[in-house]
Amino acid sequence: SIGMFASCEQLESIDFTNLDTSKVASMAYMFSKCKTLTSLDLRNFDTSKVEDMSRMFMSCTSLISLDLSNFKTPNLKNMSFMLFYCIALFSIKMNNFITSSVLYFDSLFSNCKKLASIDISYFDLSSAHELNQIFAVCSSLKEIHINFNNTSNIDYISRLFNKCNSLEIIDLGNMDTSS
Repeated sequence: SIGMFASCEQLESIDFTNLDTSKVASMAYMFSKCKTLTSLDLRNFDTSKVEDMSRMFMSCTSLISLDLSNFKTPNLKNMSFMLFYCIALFSIKMNNFITSSVLYFDSLFSNCKKLASIDISYFDLSSAHELNQIFAVCSSLKEIHINFNNTSNIDYISRLFNKCNSLEIIDLGNMDTSS
């Protein structure tokens, strides 16, 4: 299902009632460039076998809110650019994501210009290799909570808060910089 709805620029809604995603390994680019979608009901998505969600919602420029709290992701490895350039995204719920196997978080929230706060303190970054520009150009972002307590595998971590000009609070948890 890589790019299943990608570049459906006039798509306004999708009914997923009977869509079986239980065997899907990649949701990369699934909704990329669906420029007129304002919301998605993904409650019925089974993400238990998904390994790749890179660019899943990239450039969904009208998406206002996204509730991914039902996503169970024990096999997820790639979240790079997942929400990149979702410039209207005001709220995101990802509180049940299992990120202990995720290697790539690059530009995950980059250019989400309407997000005012992000709490991903529950993300497990122990397998992460790349965190480049994860929050870059989130110009309305005032508050970030992320837990850097187990980051010994990170190879690339640059420009995390680049052009986050509204930032007032950054909570890094128990950041370990010993390696």
